[in-house]
Amino acid sequence: MSTVITCPYCGASLEVTSNHHHQDSAERVVCEKCKQPFALYRTAAEALQHRDRRIKAVSIEGSCFSEDAIYLEIIETEFTKPQTIQIPEGKSLFGRYNPRSSAQLQVLTADPSIDRQHAYFQLDKNGHLDVLDNDSMTGTFVNGAEIAQGEHRRLSNGDVLTFGATTAIVHLPHEEGDEGDEWLDF
Repeated sequence: MSTVITCPYCGASLEVTSNHHHQDSAERVVCEKCKQPFALYRTAAEALQHRDRRIKAVSIEGSCFSEDAIYLEIIETEFTKPQTIQIPEGKSLFGRYNPRSSAQLQVLTADPSIDRQHAYFQLDKNGHLDVLDNDSMTGTFVNGAEIAQGEHRRLSNGDVLTFGATTAIVHLPHEEGDEGDEWLDF
């Protein structure tokens, strides 16, 4: 499989052919421009768990976002490394990473205040994104305001979401003007 990735050192675009089939293992790649080696993982979660601090790590998964992808940018904290999570069309459960969790959107974090099944996201075919708290222990906040129990909140590009001590920024690259307060059914 051939994919384009970005060198974590110089920012050069590199086309790599990956024969990477084993979970939790990395391929060693050397940038053609800056000659720096780095580790290439299959998933973003694997890259975030990279332990060799002598070289940086990237994932194929994070490189596959299209320019019109809708995603959450998870902000770095003492509990969480920066990461991006693409939101697929339809209804998706969001929460803290756990290999046995049923959540489709998982944040790799040590933050104990984010539930394993914290909130639902609903992305419709028109690119409208809604969030609904899943009766979490610490609540879900949009731009500092808590979402009421059972409330569906329409999100906009740049909205700041808070789940426990974890913060995310909503990216809706081709957002058009809001067409009203029509909420999606969860």
